[in-house]
Amino acid sequence: NLHKQDYKASTLRTNQLIIDNQLIPAFGKYPIAELKYIDIKKWFKKQKNTQKTLNNKLSLLNQALDEAVDDELIAVNPLYGKKLKGQKTISRKIDIDPCSSKEVFEILNHCEGQQHNLFHFAFSTGLRTSEYIAVTWDDVDWINNRIKVDKALTADDKIASYTKTAASNRWVKLLDDVVETLRDQKQYTYLEGKEIFHNPRTNKPWTGDKPIRNQWTTILKRAGVRYRYPYQTRHTFATLAATSGENIGWISKQMGHTNAGFTYKTYAGWIDDDAPEAGNKFASILNSKSTIISPLKKVEK
Repeated sequence: NLHKQDYKASTLRTNQLIIDNQLIPAFGKYPIAELKYIDIKKWFKKQKNTQKTLNNKLSLLNQALDEAVDDELIAVNPLYGKKLKGQKTISRKIDIDPCSSKEVFEILNHCEGQQHNLFHFAFSTGLRTSEYIAVTWDDVDWINNRIKVDKALTADDKIASYTKTAASNRWVKLLDDVVETLRDQKQYTYLEGKEIFHNPRTNKPWTGDKPIRNQWTTILKRAGVRYRYPYQTRHTFATLAATSGENIGWISKQMGHTNAGFTYKTYAGWIDDDAPEAGNKFASILNSKSTIISPLKKVEK
């Protein structure tokens, strides 16, 4: 994505040539998750361009890697924090800033009606903003307490389209309190039989994240909670679920990640901060005189 609105036509053509003739041939052979900083460094050393052209190449590559992070294809941009010859250290604001359980309580306690249902659902399921505004009543499996996530709606879309990745197309488990939230939401939108969540100010389906952000900002001010953008409900789900001891594989599937390794790498840094008791269960096993757990034996093949 070249963010076409940010460039003149001539710059766009130049950038596209760099991408097609240099970046793709150099890095297209790598699965995105396997691209390392050393690979980029070796490539960079071979370049014989003016400093301006080198800066442009690196900027385009860095932008593509940042978007891969945004799309949850990789946990960290391999260029982040690095400095190549003649370049400034590449930096980017860390986007993951989850709420604590106390902040979640305060936020929900200052929501009303559909606002409460929307954000309780978001915090409890970890769906992306584009996903939870696109789910419909037909997606709910009331018998098995789960919901089908197979579409997404952004501000640029007029109708819901496919989710970000194949892994994003998934069934998400609904805990009992989330089911109750959906039952409460029925009074507002169920008879229309389409999108579950509507904008309470217009009584129509949400049209993107901007109107959500406007109401979210007001709620956080009322609750006295430091501002983060609404997408942090997804990161909050991940960190609180991991802190509470949920299996990382289950969290990964709920979120629609490609693999559990990505989930762990993305959120491991926040788990310890919220879990000062980490390690106590393991320590209790070693200190117990009554409980003996034998190591697992290697399975011979």
